[in-house]
Amino acid sequence: MSAPKVIDFRKGDTMAPPEKDKPLRLMLWAGDCVSNGMTDIERLPLYDVYVCSGAYEGLNANIEALKPGQTLCLINMLDNAQVAEFLKVFRGSFNHINGDYRGNTPRIYAALYKNLLAPGGNAYNIDGINCITLPEEELLNALEVFAPILPESLKARRIWTSQVLELAKDNRLSPSDLWHSPDLTPLYYSSV
Repeated sequence: MSAPKVIDFRKGDTMAPPEKDKPLRLMLWAGDCVSNGMTDIERLPLYDVYVCSGAYEGLNANIEALKPGQTLCLINMLDNAQVAEFLKVFRGSFNHINGDYRGNTPRIYAALYKNLLAPGGNAYNIDGINCITLPEEELLNALEVFAPILPESLKARRIWTSQVLELAKDNRLSPSDLWHSPDLTPLYYSSV
């Protein structure tokens, strides 16, 4: 098993495509945050490759948490040259791609997922989100909890964001089941 490594595509780091004895698992948008004393790498330990922007102060703690065989890629997904290099290294490498929905996540094109996936692979949680809408959602949800004005038929829809409703529908889950799954455990409402 190989040692953990960091590839900084922002600085022009390159590498040869990994020799694969099995398809890899990719976690997008995780690797530079620490929440409740736990790094992204510790919270999501079952992935081989993590991709993040490297913009947050938890980057070093996540690098230290990498295990042998794990790779952390730092990349600006808006930079076409960096994305092209990332594709050159990891094209067709992943049988599982997931996105960490703890904060802002960029939206990337479906063609990129298609190029990264191995035959028969799957991508989940691929729709980007923007946390800038969360304060408004929290306020509206708090108002509905403490001063309900919606008819009963609309109440269930109000407490879930459109992203949660869409994900629940796509995954054939109720919004509550989706919200309580291990992949979606942000503490958005804990301060309300």
